[in-house]
Amino acid sequence: MSGRVDRSVVRPAFLTPGTKDWAETVVSNARSYALGAEQDIPPLVERYRALCEGKAWEVWFEDEPRTLDRFCREALGYPPEFIEALAAAIEVLDASRAVTDPATAP
Repeated sequence: MSGRVDRSVVRPAFLTPGTKDWAETVVSNARSYALGAEQDIPPLVERYRALCEGKAWEVWFEDEPRTLDRFCREALGYPPEFIEALAAAIEVLDASRAVTDPATAP
C-alpha cells in the first residue's frame, strides 16, 4: 500500500459532525429518545413508589438483609438512587410545563 488516502469514499453530511444535516439528525434522535423516556418513566416511578409504600422488600426476600437498596438492585435491576433521579427528572419536567404552559401541566 502506498499510504495514499482513498478520496473516493463519500461520507453523507448527516454523519459528519459539525454539519447542519448532522445536527438535525442528532437532535431528531435525541428528541425521540426523550419522548420515549417521558412516556416510560412515569409508570416506572409509580410502580416504584407503590413498592416502597407496600415495603415489598419485606416479603420479597426470604433471607436478610431485607432492604430497599437490595430490593431495588436485585428485583428491579437498578439502585434506588437511579429511580429517585428519574422521579426528580419528571418533577422538573412537570414544573417546567406548569410555568410555560399551564394547560399541559399534569
